[in-house]
Amino acid sequence: MANKPAGSITLPLLDRLTDEDPKRGEEVALSRSKSLAALKVAVRRDLEWLLNTRRAERALPPNVLRSVFCYGLPESASVTEDRGQVFQELAKRMEAAIAIFEPRLAGVKVMLSPHQDKTIRRVDLIIEGLLRIDPSPEHVSFDTSLELTSGEYHVKGEAGG
Repeated sequence: MANKPAGSITLPLLDRLTDEDPKRGEEVALSRSKSLAALKVAVRRDLEWLLNTRRAERALPPNVLRSVFCYGLPESASVTEDRGQVFQELAKRMEAAIAIFEPRLAGVKVMLSPHQDKTIRRVDLIIEGLLRIDPSPEHVSFDTSLELTSGEYHVKGEAGG
């Protein structure tokens, strides 16, 4: 195992177990900037997995609501062309799911992107929050889209970047 440079960020277990260069006998330790970039990629991937996972919506005991049994968004969490009231409810559900199942992010807000193309059956969103890293959290913002025809979410990466 490579020595961890001072100030580097610990990546998620899945990413640490994935061998990027199997021919190399030893993993190269990442600098803080590279490990931060890799962490943002992992958060983006995990957000996309979370938003694209559906769970049944039914009455459950309170202690089950925060378990992996409830991972994902409720099956009914979809948007039609009427984006007003329905979007507000969807944003709340997305924020709640992220708050429970993505502990690396704090203070998450989901907003409609100001750049909506009405000719495409898609809703563009921005997910913002603080990435919990030491010594201080970093603001992150992910461009996200919801395909209205398939119900599939695409988390593209940092907004504006």
